Amino acid sequence: MTGHRPRSARAGAPPTLPGTVGLVGLGVMGGSLAQALAARGVAVFGHTPDFAEGAAALEAGAVRDLRPTPASTARDVECWIVATPLAAFGGIFEAAAGAGPPRIMDLGSLQGPPLDRSAAAGLGRRHVSAHPMVGSEKSGFGGARADLYDGAPVWLSAGDETTPGARRAAEAFWSALGAEPRWIDAEAHDARMAVASHLPQLTATTLAAVMAERGVVPGDLGPGGRDTTRLAASSPIMWRDLLAESGPRVAPLMRALAAEAERWAERLEAGDLDAVVRAIDSSRSWRSS
Repeated sequence: MTGHRPRSARAGAPPTLPGTVGLVGLGVMGGSLAQALAARGVAVFGHTPDFAEGAAALEAGAVRDLRPTPASTARDVECWIVATPLAAFGGIFEAAAGAGPPRIMDLGSLQGPPLDRSAAAGLGRRHVSAHPMVGSEKSGFGGARADLYDGAPVWLSAGDETTPGARRAAEAFWSALGAEPRWIDAEAHDARMAVASHLPQLTATTLAAVMAERGVVPGDLGPGGRDTTRLAASSPIMWRDLLAESGPRVAPLMRALAAEAERWAERLEAGDLDAVVRAIDSSRSWRSS
């Protein structure tokens, strides 16, 4: 499973997609991207530290070949994409600083830290951070699927030094995959994700902990319980990395959630069902909007 020099393009690849892509990480996000690109005729050269994961990606035809290091995937490709846990980004960008990939993206769930780390490695002009608003509580290549990005909103952020060409290429890339790219400031994105993504994760985790303490097992749950605790099965390693960055933003949100839960307890203890119904109706209206 050693790499070789790829051709500059591959027959059948749509003109808005690169012919060759180097991809670091073949889990759910990276593996799904590899499958989607391979299905469109793009030659993907991947790296993963997990031998079984790499073998599965090769067998599925998601990658043309595996390369021995993250930096080696950045050589002789038109686009280089990092889809690893956030904590690894700095070292990966530094190792690839001399490889010179013309286009760089990442699939981080936060966008400020990847942009800062690529800029520090001298790669900022070519780098766009992409956050597809999809995912799974599963992990590894076994949870990947080629249609994961179909119709998905994808947040794009760029640094001050990112070139217009890199921005256009990133937008065209995701459009060609059938996703819906949209631009956002990195700081605004990360603040929004603390509320829209990280708070729901910790809420599901907290709910699962309360259930477990009271002897409820997943098999006891109906559809509502399964839906509201689905995220409790997420990777703790991934969330450790994310919360190392976003923890200060999420902490006051968890306190706000606790305060709202306390108000619910007071309504129930007082038998104030009118207040309960008003609160349910308010959240129902929000969810239906």
